[in-house]
Order: sequence, then C-alpha cells, then structure tokens
Amino acid sequence: MITSTHGKEMMNNSPRYYQTSRVFRAHIEAKGIELDNLDAIMNDIEAQFSASTATWGLRYWEEMCGLPVNEQEPLENRRARVLAKIRSNPSGRSQDIQNIIQPFAEGQVSLTQHYSEYLVYIDFPVGHVLIKDLIAMVNEIMPAHLVSQYRAWGGKSTLLFATCTPKQFLFPYRLCGTFNASDDERWSGRLLRLWVGVRPQLYYGTVPYQLCGTFYAGGEPV
Repeated sequence: MITSTHGKEMMNNSPRYYQTSRVFRAHIEAKGIELDNLDAIMNDIEAQFSASTATWGLRYWEEMCGLPVNEQEPLENRRARVLAKIRSNPSGRSQDIQNIIQPFAEGQVSLTQHYSEYLVYIDFPVGHVLIKDLIAMVNEIMPAHLVSQYRAWGGKSTLLFATCTPKQFLFPYRLCGTFNASDDERWSGRLLRLWVGVRPQLYYGTVPYQLCGTFYAGGEPV
C-alpha cells in the first residue's frame, strides 16, 4: 500500500500495467517517502526565514536583535520578544507603540494617551500576557516624560493596576562653571599643581540643577 504523497502522485502517472507489480509499487513508495521527507525539510528551513514561524532558528533572530537566548523558554514567549524588537522604532506615536507591544498580549492590547496629564493607559485582558516583557518593552520605547499605567481587566472589572513613573537618568556631568580638583589633567581638563594646596577629592551628591541647554518636559521641575 502506498501512503506517501509523492508516491501516490507518481503511481497515478504510471502505466496501469505497472500498478499491479509489487516490486514497482515498493520502488515508488520508497522514492515517495524520500521526496516527502525532502519537502518537510525544505518547508522547515523556509519557516526559519520568518520570526513569526521560526522554531529552531529563533535563536539566530534573538542574537540578531541582541536578546538573550533561552531555549528552555516557550517559543511563544521568545517569538513575542523578537517580533516586538523588530517592530520597535524611535517613534512615540500611540499607534506605533501599540503595534510594537501587541505580541505580548496576543494582539489584545489597547493604549490610551492623555496628553495634558502626561499619562498613558495600557489595558490588556487577563490571560496569556507576558507582563514582565510587556513592561520592559514599554520602558524601552515610551518617551521618558510619560507615566505608564497598566490595567488588566476581566469581564467588566479591573483586576490589576500598576504605575511606572517617568525615567530618571544619572549622568556624571559637572555643573556649569565647576571642575574636578585633581593633579591629573585627564580628569579636570586643566592641570593643578600640588603646591596650590588643593587635595584631589571627588564628591557625589544630588543637586536640583539642570544641565546646560536642557529643559523639563512636562510638569514642574523637581
């Protein structure tokens, strides 16, 4: 009995007087199985060229996107991160952000932006949601001056509520008109000899001064 797809096609195209030969049928079935296996291999390789269908080749997509490779994790989770990374771009439009984070909640994420309040609501249904990866991606692509609030809903009620505050960055910039007192010219940009009586000292602290040429986006300066 011929079970392979290619074997059946070849048998249908063969002369009738061959179809009763057990030797010929066995020969056709052997070739049909090999051709079916070849088709399966080619289809599997072709699937790796797309992040949406890749399986064993997903690790190469992760490496290309700079993502950690963990082959013990479910393919759906890894694929969602890759797709979100591919779609990410510097645009801060609500629709673009929503398209990027859709894979983390099976395409059921809605995003509402309140411009006057510098606030963004991200709503998603309770279920298969990669909340950790979702928040990480939002923090990466969301404009820094916006506050993100996440709401998971089930039926008509909100079951989860979380808020992520705007990003704060610490940079080792000196205040205007100041310099590091050091005898090392590479530190301060100028050379102070030890005989001046200045001891090298580096201070760390938080001061409410903004950097030269910068401004605060939204709200009152802290």
